[in-house]
Amino acid sequence: MRRLVKPAVWTAVFLACAGAGAYLAAHTDPFPPGVDRPTGTGPTGITGPSPSPEPADLRWTGTMQTTSRHDLYVGGSCRSRWRTELRLTIDPGGAVQGAGAAAPVGEASCDFPQAQQQAHRIRMTVRGRLTSTGALRITFDHVTPVPLGSTDLGGFLVFLPAARLAPDTNGGPTAAVTYDQQRSDGNRGTYVFGGTIRLRCVSGCGA
Repeated sequence: MRRLVKPAVWTAVFLACAGAGAYLAAHTDPFPPGVDRPTGTGPTGITGPSPSPEPADLRWTGTMQTTSRHDLYVGGSCRSRWRTELRLTIDPGGAVQGAGAAAPVGEASCDFPQAQQQAHRIRMTVRGRLTSTGALRITFDHVTPVPLGSTDLGGFLVFLPAARLAPDTNGGPTAAVTYDQQRSDGNRGTYVFGGTIRLRCVSGCGA
């Protein structure tokens, strides 16, 4: 009988030790004070630095006021004035894309009778680049008069496709340029253009 009691006592001791070890393991912090616990849901629990946000596009709006005049070689001239609303987007690489819509300011006039249909609206696309010096070099493409087949007596439709303008931002949220240009009409007459572009950054300026 005494031989049976000893194994039973040792078995009880082992079970008690095993239970105490399991309890301590479940309630003990494996990380000593001052050691950060790993976080994250990855296999290793280690997270890297947050990615930097992508640079934002810059969005600009503005107006272009233009006075156009066609001086004919045979004498007399035709005149018109236009106001163009512009919307431009500049991507992080400096490429400029946008669109514009021009409407006449007042009526076009000539010093002589004429039968050409005067345009009452002009649509265009804009492209260009923001240079390292802060100039917005822009040109006008896909210039479309409304109605189709109409013209501008003062020559604004001649000016737009050949215009090369560079409003200067001076590193700030606004840009402006004043222009005064002349161009031959190919028949010993002259087109004369003058005006101002004023632009303002409306989105992404602080990026």
